[in-house]
Formats: sequence, C-alpha cells, structure tokens
Amino acid sequence: MLTRWSLALGGLVQGVGFRPFVYRLARQHALAGRVCNSAAGVEIELEGPRPRLVAFLDDLQRQAPPAAVIEHLERRELPPVGEQGFVIADTQCGGPPVAGVVPDLAVCADCLAEMLDPADRRYLYPFINCTNCGPRYTIIEKIPYDRPHTTMRVFTMCRRCQAEYDDPASRRFHAQPNACPDCGPALALVSLNQQRQDKAPPPLAAGPSAVAETRRRLLAGEIVAIKGIGGFHLAVNGADQAAVKRLRRRKGRPDKPLALMVRDLATARGLVQLGPMEENLLVSPARPIVLALRQAAALPVAAAVAPGNRRLGLMLAYAPLHHLLLDSELPLLVMTSANPSSEPLCIDNDEACRRLSSIADAVLLHDRAIVRGNDDSVIMQGPVKVIGCGTGVGAANPGSGSFSAGILPASEVPAASCASMRPAAGKPAATGIGAPRPSSTLTLPWVIMAGNDRHPGAAPLVIRRGRGYAPGLLPFSHRGAAVLAVGGELKNTVCLAADGRAVISQHLGDLQNLESYRVFGQTIADLSQLFAIQPQVVAYDLHPDYLASRWARQWAAEQGLPAVAVQHHHAHLAACLAENEHQGPALGLILDGTGYGPDGSIWGGEILLGDAGGFSRWGHLETMPLPGGDLAVRQPWRAALGFLYQAFAGDIPPLPFLAELQAADKVDWQALLPPLRQNINCPRTSSCGRLFDAVAAMAGGCQKISYEAQAAVELMQAADGLQGPPFAYRLIENKVTEYGFHGAGGPGVLMQLSPLVCEVAAAVSAGAGLTEISRRFHATLVDMFTAALVTAATATGIKTVALAGGVMQNEVLLAGLKDSLAQAGLAAMLPRRLPSNDGGLAYGQAVVAATVSEQPHRIFG
Repeated sequence: MLTRWSLALGGLVQGVGFRPFVYRLARQHALAGRVCNSAAGVEIELEGPRPRLVAFLDDLQRQAPPAAVIEHLERRELPPVGEQGFVIADTQCGGPPVAGVVPDLAVCADCLAEMLDPADRRYLYPFINCTNCGPRYTIIEKIPYDRPHTTMRVFTMCRRCQAEYDDPASRRFHAQPNACPDCGPALALVSLNQQRQDKAPPPLAAGPSAVAETRRRLLAGEIVAIKGIGGFHLAVNGADQAAVKRLRRRKGRPDKPLALMVRDLATARGLVQLGPMEENLLVSPARPIVLALRQAAALPVAAAVAPGNRRLGLMLAYAPLHHLLLDSELPLLVMTSANPSSEPLCIDNDEACRRLSSIADAVLLHDRAIVRGNDDSVIMQGPVKVIGCGTGVGAANPGSGSFSAGILPASEVPAASCASMRPAAGKPAATGIGAPRPSSTLTLPWVIMAGNDRHPGAAPLVIRRGRGYAPGLLPFSHRGAAVLAVGGELKNTVCLAADGRAVISQHLGDLQNLESYRVFGQTIADLSQLFAIQPQVVAYDLHPDYLASRWARQWAAEQGLPAVAVQHHHAHLAACLAENEHQGPALGLILDGTGYGPDGSIWGGEILLGDAGGFSRWGHLETMPLPGGDLAVRQPWRAALGFLYQAFAGDIPPLPFLAELQAADKVDWQALLPPLRQNINCPRTSSCGRLFDAVAAMAGGCQKISYEAQAAVELMQAADGLQGPPFAYRLIENKVTEYGFHGAGGPGVLMQLSPLVCEVAAAVSAGAGLTEISRRFHATLVDMFTAALVTAATATGIKTVALAGGVMQNEVLLAGLKDSLAQAGLAAMLPRRLPSNDGGLAYGQAVVAATVSEQPHRIFG
C-alpha cells in the first residue's frame, strides 16, 4: 500500500547541497516524488511504502550535508497519486522568504584536491567550488538561492559545467556558483604605485600569472590588496618586519594586533597552542580568526604583528586563492581588513583601487561581484576553571549561600576620600579603609588551558561576528510585530526580527565614520529586502546623540511607526538571556565603556535585575569624574586624573605617570584641576572600562590609545593570573532604581572605588610594576563583583547571572568571575553566538522592543 508525505523543512537548507542530497536519498530508498526550494526552505513530496518513508526520514536527519541545519520539519499526509520517479522541481516562491541564508563556506577538501591535481580541468583555478563549499551570503541578491538570484548570473556555464550542474551523481549538482576557467570569474593584478586611482587600471597580469606575480611582490615586501569572498584584505609577508611596519604606518594602525593566515593546521600548531576546540574552529567551514596563546614558534613571526600580546590571531586559508598564495616559501601572511582606518571594508574593484591607493602597492582583484562586505569573524576559547582559585572577600560561606563580608549602611560610611592616606614617597598606604577586611585566598596563579579534555566545559566566545557565521538566525520567542533594531554607535550590527526568528547582520563597524554610516543604511534596506521583513516597530539605543538612534527616530517618524528607546545595558542583559533562551528574571553583571543611563549619566559598571520587559538598577560602581568628557576615552591619563581627584579629595599624589606626561608629552595636567573643582566638562561615570583606563594609566601603562580599549587590553596582558591580595573596596547600601521591573527586594549596593584607587596609588608609589598592579586589580574586581552578586542573590532569591558587555571579553576577569561565582553557588551565563560587546546590542534591543510592544504597561522612559 502506498503512502504520500509532504515534508516542509526550515533552517539552513538552501545553498548547502540539500536538494541533491534529498534526490539521491529518495532514489536510494526507491521513492517517487519531488524536492524544491521554497521561500520557507525546502519542500519534499514523497510516495512509496510507509516503511521506506520512515527509513528515508530517519536518514534525512542523520545524514544531512555538513553545512545544513534543519531547524524545523513539518510532515503532512497526502493522498497517493501513483507518481513515478523522483525529480528536483522548479523553486516555489509563494510567501515571504523565511529560509536561512547560508554563510560563506571555506573551500572543501575535495575541491582543494582537484585544484592541486594537474590532471583536473580546474587545476589551479581559484574559484573552484561545489555544493559543500564556496561563497553564499556575499553573492546572494535575493531568496530563494538560485543562480539567477546571485552575482554568478553574469557567468553562463560552459557545456561541461552545465552537465555537472544537471547530473544528480555530481558533487556540483545544482551548485549555484559552479564555474571553471572556461566560463567563470578570473583574476587580474593591477599596480597602484601609491597614486590615486579613480578606477582599476589595466592589469599587469591575469590568471595563474597574476598569482605568481602577487607572490613575488609579497616576498619582496610589498603590500597587496587581495579580493576574497567577503571583501578585500591588505596582505604582507608575516615574517617581514619592515613590511608589517610599513603596513601599520600606511593604514594608520600603529598598535592594534594584526591577524595571520596560514595554509594548514600543521603550520598553525607551530605558532600557537591549540586544543581540540581551537582546532575544530580553525578547520570548520566558517574558518574564523582564532585568538590562541603563543608558543615558541617554528616559523619566524614579525614582532610588529602583535607586539606585547600573549595571543596571536590566526586563521587558516579559506578561499582557493589563499591556498595558491601560501606555501613553504611564503608560509604566513598578515591579512587585515582592506580599509583605511575606521572605514568599512572595500568590496568593489574600482572602489578598492581608489580608497587603497595610499596603502597598497598592488591589487589582486577578480570579476565576481560581492553584494555585501563581510569581515572575518574573530573567536577565542572561553574561560575554563581558574586553577587553585579560593574564596575571596566576596565569596559566600561554603555551603551556606550567605554573604561573608557584609555591606556598610550608608549612615556608617566614612567620607569617600583617601586624602588622609595620601602616600608618602616610597611608602605604601595602609590597607583596611573603614571596617577591617578579611584576608583573601584569591592569590594562586590563574591558569587557562587552551581547550583540552581536562576542561570539557570550555566554550568559544565570539569577539566579532562576520564571515562564516552571519547572518545566521537566532532564537526569538515573539511572533507579534516585526522589529527593526539599529544597534549602537560602535561595533554596530542591525537586527530584523519577525515570526519567531531574528536575523543579525554582519559586523558593520563604527558609525562615526561617514562611509560606515552609509553602509549601515544600505544594510538595513538589504536585509529587509533579502528576508522580506517589513518593520512595524523600531528599537534604538537610549543615547540621544547616537547616529543610529537619530536615524531610527527619523525613519520611524517618516514611516509612522512606533519607536522604542532601549537602555544600553538592559539590551545587553536581554540579548544574553534570549540567546540562552532563559525564561524569567535574572541578575546581570554588565560591564563596558559607555552606556547612556535613564538618569542622563554615563553607566558602565552595572548590576541589573530584570528580564526583557524591564529592569532594576540593583547596584553600580561609584561614579567618577572624567575631565574632558569624551577625550578621556582616547587619553586614559584623564580618567586616572579624575579618579585620583575624587579619591584624594583634590589632593593629587605625585605619581610617576603625571611627571612623565608633563616632561615627555608637555601635558599640563594641573590645568584640569579647576574644571574638576568646578565640575566643568567633567561628566560622571560608573564605567568599568574607564576604571580599567584609570588603573592602567596610574600603573604606567599607555596614556593615549590608538584603538578602542587599548589601555584595558594591555593591562590584561600584563596579568598572568589573580595573584597578590586584592585592593580595598567598600560595598555600601544604595537605593534600587526601578525601570519597568518591580520587586527587586532589599537595598541595592554601591561599589565604592575610592579605596581601590588609593591603594593602587600607594602600590605604584612603593614601586609596584604594571604586572603586580594588574594581577591585584583583576583579583579585586573578581572579589568585589562576586561579593555584590552574592548579596543580590541572597536578597532576591535569584541565582542566575548574565555576564555581558565589552569588558566581559577580558579573559582574566571572566575566568576568575566564572570560577568565583560557581564557588558561591551562582550560575553564570554568557553570550555564545553573539559578541558580549556592542555587536550583540541590536539583538537585545529587538527582544526588549518586542516584549514591551506586547506588554506596553512595562515601557519606561
């Protein structure tokens, strides 16, 4: 007896060889019917004996192509029609497209073997691909994923390629980017000679000779812009110190670490320590940049690649062209985004020749158009258990769940100043401000293992989400009004969410750059069209001056749509909870550089209690003045001066960094004392990022930065563990402020930093170096935040803590926190598929906007 089924599959099922796989599987089980792409994914109709249908369905889910993700499957019974044979039918386009768009995939082993086989017709062809690999997201113009809907439509397949495309037994059966040297894209190398170009000049070389000439130029120390899958890279020989320094000078990137590309895993193992997780990431189809701990290198790496950094950013070759460039003579390349500093990635040939003419000596380009730029993703292994880390001041009593240090009532707190402790030259200040502090046992070395079977719980942390991952769908529990969320000012991404799915754009960069702002607007239009989502609600950051927020308010007004302002740190909390599919309220430790608070001040060191519908500000860092406002972000010495001014009640101690500023940089820091006294252009902040800047500057770290969070990164790099006693701090009773979330319970807490600043100053005066200060400072933060969170958990009964914000990418702090919170009986959760920095902000905004749209009584502000 015959049975007929209709199967509707959603998820990442287009562009991964799914229809050919279904075709072969149906033939294998001797079933009749058809398979086709649809706006929702893939539709299958099958007819045959029921046992064969059941076996087919089992194999469908167990043997799906490697890059496929079946997110849902619906089955319906249909009346049999006596159909014979199985076919791949034309795409069905009814309804809005909801199928996931597949990210770009690294070249597979089969294609690589063919490309290196002299007998193969695609020998040395840099655009080889099949259904298992190649460009996807960066060439798709609209869904469904068929060749006429991609930039490959301009290349008509030759007879042999068409035969492969039509052959169900071929690996290129319905491979949309299928091509060969006779009919597909081609390479060309052009010379720029440091002269402005309005369009690409005539080529110096083409085809295989372009690859050979590019290699020659790289070995000679030249900078070559190379067009890849999602945009251009600027490449230099990674072993050539002079070439790397020249690249830094021309690009205007003096200090920020550069990424390296190597050909294979064996080469990578000779440069960095790799555990199973890192190796799996490196060889995955996404091929992200993986930040891994250095080891004694078997290959010479130019010192200018990542000066002073314990880690190297490393990726394996992912495009066929990369494999043609790398070999034993040229084993590693610096590959950094091809753009002048702070501008978006170049994707167009003429644009690259125009914008890169002052940086690159030559450009290796091709004629396969890129629809949208997509920067390399950056990932590192998340924290593992901190070896030997005991309970500190802020830990719960073992097994009791109670806080052991206590909070001072506001009425019993001494003046928030350390003026009486002003350190004498060469003598440390006394510890124990206020009540005596219990001693800490958080003094043993911090050890992070680079992902091995001793630490199976370690998980990756996304630093930047782009090629290989974007624009994958994330969970979204709301099915009401479609939401557009525009993200923040820095590390911008945008999010479109509707019908239980959220689409997050690739990393777009910093919107303060005009070109980045233009790409931001293009991306919103692009994703709206690509996924056929028409926003009905617009979400934006509460900061009134963010460019994205201004755009959102204006666009919403023009479209007549409601607009929801979402507080920055609430969005971080909501993103972490939604990604982890956590229902109900949670505590959130949200640490970053800047976020506009509902009270009009700058937040950044927050303990929140809440959910997507609202939050209470349960605790925060002591607010400190920032002389010069935004200038303090780029000049950490200003943060240090403001923190010292408050801690010492205006009587600034003569620390070495102040004398060096005056002598070396001719900075008259004393000119800022009157504005501090009069509170002129000295906004107050609870920012944890600025706390890092202040401590770094006080301890002799960098006083001016050339990239975001440089001072904090260098301070982290100086620490090799949580060694030494924590500095002093106070926890003080403080009022809980509610923003749409009620029932926080008990008084909140102010984490007073003045004692910490005083002890750091005393230690520096006594001759402590950057490493000692950094170790003790990180131990202090772990201690203090754990103490505050344990208190919050005791008061509220909530023991789940979301850790989010850009500071949570500090591996030393995060590892210590996770271990300390676990010892205290609290469960910590982290973002996993999105960055904890502002790259995940848009997702959180969308979740909040959807929630408050369904529960308008909870909207605040």
